[in-house]
Formats: sequence, structure tokens, C-alpha cells
Amino acid sequence: MMKLFSNSTIVVMVVLQVVNVVQAKASKPCGELSRKQCKASAVCGILEDECISTIIGELSIVRDGQNNFAPGKLCTVGGGEGNLAGTDEDKLSVVGGGKNNLIFGDTNVVSGGKRNVMFKDMEDSSFKDLEGSTISGGYESVIESGASFSVVTGGVANTIFPGSKNGAENSVISGGIENAVLAKGGVVTGGDFNGNISEGGTNAVITGGFGNDAKGIGGVVMGGRFGNANGDYSLAFGGHNTYAKNDHSMVINLIDNEPKESKRTLAGRPLSLHGDVKRLLEDEIEACSKEDVTGSVCSTDDGQFLAYAEQFTFQIGNNVDERLMIKKDNIKNLIDVLNED
Repeated sequence: MMKLFSNSTIVVMVVLQVVNVVQAKASKPCGELSRKQCKASAVCGILEDECISTIIGELSIVRDGQNNFAPGKLCTVGGGEGNLAGTDEDKLSVVGGGKNNLIFGDTNVVSGGKRNVMFKDMEDSSFKDLEGSTISGGYESVIESGASFSVVTGGVANTIFPGSKNGAENSVISGGIENAVLAKGGVVTGGDFNGNISEGGTNAVITGGFGNDAKGIGGVVMGGRFGNANGDYSLAFGGHNTYAKNDHSMVINLIDNEPKESKRTLAGRPLSLHGDVKRLLEDEIEACSKEDVTGSVCSTDDGQFLAYAEQFTFQIGNNVDERLMIKKDNIKNLIDVLNED
């Protein structure tokens, strides 16, 4: 600063020095550094056991919070703690807030929650891309490479990832606990431990329940416990151990045939999706091929309609007095009539 005196008037001139700030750059992407190299780098750091860039990327923003990073291009972290919106090789990803939410990949969004992850597996040559996917909240949910354009709307430990080379794109989990989709176009609307556990089930749907699996293409399981739409374009409705094993089959179970040992715990401990539930499903489906299928309702032929109920009531029109009821004590009469020449 210089002061120039002229006729008792003080004129102040401020000279600003413009300094060009140049951010340091790693010699190679942070993701390619060893853990030791990452810790020694001036521009890389360890976050959730991953080496990531600690600088804010081109046209990216970290608005608030602490230990948040947006090293990619046009990426944003709105707030929270320990969040990552893309690596230095990614672009157009957003973490709205929450804690320890991580995005690896382009054009993905985690709105909030805790420990939700968009994971791009660079080592798997089959699935390198993850884009256009969203986790809206919840806790510890994961969408992996090969599951682009998929959505998890919340819940706990829900997962979308490819169980085969066909991928798991365009899939949805709408909440619940430990639900999984492993095939393309799969949908789980909620419940616990439901999913395409058998790695099939392209365009299959499970509408809640517990421990249900839809392996068949276009298969549907409507609630219940330990049901399976194993056949292509098959439907399994409600109950316990309801298995539409065959293609184009429909099985409806309206009887409470659930044994005590199939509850949420097994030998006093919680069930796990990829262990206990898968094994129980496989054991019960195997039982369908045996003569003794107590506790299971299973289709046996393609195109079969099977309904399991205490009684069947048929009514035409609105007159409740004109009903036909078939029960255990009179069903033989119907069988005899149908068998008449």
C-alpha cells in the first residue's frame, strides 16, 4: 500500500498481487496407487479403504459438512460427513448428505442415509460401468457394476448386483431388509430376505414377504414366506413354501402350513440371505420332488393351476344363497362326478 500526499488530501492506492493457484496433481490416478503411495501423496487420501483424490474436481462442489470429497467433474456433496461423490475419473454424481455414503461411477445419486455405496468394480472385465442409479436413503445398501439405471429407495442392507453375465440393470428394491436382485429388470417391493437369490429371474417380481425367490423369467411371488416362482412366467401366491416350479404355472396357498422352525431365526440366530435362506429354499424345493411334501405346495406340470385351501366357494352373480362350497368332506363327490363316463 502506498500513500500519496497532495494538498492535504490523502490518496490511498492499494496494489493487489494476483497469484495463480495451481492444485497439485498425482502422477497417476489415486485409485491406481498402493496404500503406502496413497498415504504419502499430497493429493490423495484413504476413505473407507479406498484411495481417492482429496481435491475438489473441475466444476464440482462440496457445500458443507466434514471430510466430504467430490474429486470428479461436475460432482456435488451437499453436506454430511465422510461422503464421496465420484472418483477423480468420474463425473456428474451427487451425494446429498448423510454419513459415509460413497459413489464410484458416473451420473449416480445417493440422497442420504448411512454407509450406502455405489460400487464400480474396475477389476471385473465383464462389468466396468455403473451409471444412472440411485439410492434414496436407508442404511448399508449397495448397487454394483452391471446394475446401471437401478434404484434402491431405502431400507437396510438391500443389494442390486449381477449374478450372471447378463447383468442386473433396470432393477428396483423399494425398501425392506436384506433384499437382493441379481438379474436384469428384477423388482422387490419390500419385505425381508427376498430376491433373485438363484441368479435367474429376469424381469421377475417379488411383492414383499420373507425369504421369497423368483428364479424364473417373468416369475412373480406375491408375499408369503419361502415361496418360489421357479418356472418361467410362473406365479406363487402367499402362504408358506409355495412353489410354482413349472413354466406358466400358478400356485396359490391359503392354508397356514408353516412349521415353527422356519421363523425368522434358525437355531436361535438370525437368518442370512445368501446362506440360510438360500439353503432352506433349496431344501424345500428338493422336497417337492418327493412323495412326502408335507408343509410344501408345489406345481408338478407346465401350465398347471394349483390352489391349496380349506374350502372353495363358487358364486355366480350377487345372490349369496346360490353358492357352491367344496370342502374336505364333500370333495370326493366332485371327483366322482368328474370321473364319470
